[in-house]
Amino acid sequence: MMNRLRKIILTSSFTLKVLSTPFFSITVAAAFFAFVVAAAAEDPVEIKYSRQEIEEKWRVRIQSFLDKGVIPLIDFLSFLPRTDGDAVLGWTLRTMDETRVALISFSGYPAANGNKKSRYRWGYYIHEVVNAHPDRFILTTNKGGNRNW
Repeated sequence: MMNRLRKIILTSSFTLKVLSTPFFSITVAAAFFAFVVAAAAEDPVEIKYSRQEIEEKWRVRIQSFLDKGVIPLIDFLSFLPRTDGDAVLGWTLRTMDETRVALISFSGYPAANGNKKSRYRWGYYIHEVVNAHPDRFILTTNKGGNRNW
């Protein structure tokens, strides 16, 4: 029992000495800074509408299909990359009505990053799309294929 207690005291003493060294403090600060820089690859985009406002816009759009005797479709799994997003979005907007698609839930991609070792980077392109067309798109997060999910 005394040997075990002695080991605990020695280990605790060593740990306190390591934690109080300047090298340890600098290492922790550098790691924290690297994480914050890597995680903030894009500036957040605020949504212009409240949830109630967006849901009302969806209700009106869905009702417009029902008023025509058409059953509206809701796509819950589509992906919209920022790289060709504007071209894809233009084509999508033109064909949604004729293909009876009332709403699309676009999942976005992580923000671009040249450093492949960094942590997950939130992309906000889908927020921009929802702000521009709140009656047609369902706000979602980035696609969940990343290991950090």
